[in-house]
Amino acid sequence: MFMRVNAGLILDKKIIFAIGIFLLAFSFSYRSMGDQSEVSLTKEMGASSKFDNVDLERMTRLLTVVQRFKDIMLTDPEEALTLYAEQEVKRKFNSINDHIWLETTPRIGWTFFMSVAVHTVGNAKSRQPLVAFYNPISDVFLITAWRMDKKPPRMVDAEILMGDWMRTGSPTLSLIPSWLRTDMYKPAALGSSVAETIAAFEQIFPAESDAYWRKKLLVLENRQLLVDVNYPAAAIMLYNSLANIEKFRTAGKIDNPRLASCRNLTIETVRSAIRGHIDQLLVSADETLHETRVVLKTLRPEWFGTLEAVAVLTGNDGCLVFLSQVYDASGSLSFFFNGKGDELVLKRIDVVDYAGFYNNRNHASNAGLEKVLQ
Repeated sequence: MFMRVNAGLILDKKIIFAIGIFLLAFSFSYRSMGDQSEVSLTKEMGASSKFDNVDLERMTRLLTVVQRFKDIMLTDPEEALTLYAEQEVKRKFNSINDHIWLETTPRIGWTFFMSVAVHTVGNAKSRQPLVAFYNPISDVFLITAWRMDKKPPRMVDAEILMGDWMRTGSPTLSLIPSWLRTDMYKPAALGSSVAETIAAFEQIFPAESDAYWRKKLLVLENRQLLVDVNYPAAAIMLYNSLANIEKFRTAGKIDNPRLASCRNLTIETVRSAIRGHIDQLLVSADETLHETRVVLKTLRPEWFGTLEAVAVLTGNDGCLVFLSQVYDASGSLSFFFNGKGDELVLKRIDVVDYAGFYNNRNHASNAGLEKVLQ
């Protein structure tokens, strides 16, 4: 189901120059992840991070400030940086803004970025631990370093990176987000990509490490690679995500009846769930997994009112819409509408629990290691 995804790049003249730099500087390769159709489901969706043997009080202080920073970034990035970042970092963000937000304002750009970003901690025991904000829809990181001898902790460094740098550490790069490169069922692909990428970050920046973080990846040490290759690529990936959701929100019945129908059905589905009619929705969505049905019936109706559309994919067999909570991006909900043209009906709902995928990945890795050691 829904394997033939339209994942083409959405470009415009102002970023063609950036693409040219990227193509001249580097080559691309795509990696297949194979087929899989299961979606991880749990009753609670929460961001997953490992803090083994780390000072709990110290981490609580850091993560409290990080959550406040993220919440303010959703509405006022300048205020968030004024409150929690050193002056040098504010200048760094100005530079990043000039490089990556080519077709929108930084405020709109960061609102989108943070609205779907999950975060985790690296170098947790070091004097300046890292907090990575990962936008899985675009497959782009914002990595931040924090000074802990300040009250509250202060951001002292920041960087934007493509997700590929974390997963490969080598020049195997693609402008297509990781979860869109595979034939895996797309909700499962998104969850798997989040788990793989967060685990890769934590492996590169383990809690016990006190090494300077910019020495851990080639791209962080090479300014030309960082600015001339990484920044243009990240800008394109972020732009495509923003353009994708903007096209969905503004599609008209005449210019794009299929997408307009998909949007209207999404609105109707969410409204029906808010009214407490999840059982009726599941009658239509008869391909929804049993485990998903159980989870959906535990959710309060008002929870559905917190969702925003964050990605839309179209294929020969229908339309797939991903939604996420703006203030809790620990998972996604997806609606698959099946049909031809603008004649679509809801066929499947999936809950994509990022923590569940992350934990399942770790359990599988540990089981494999135990088998090797036996």
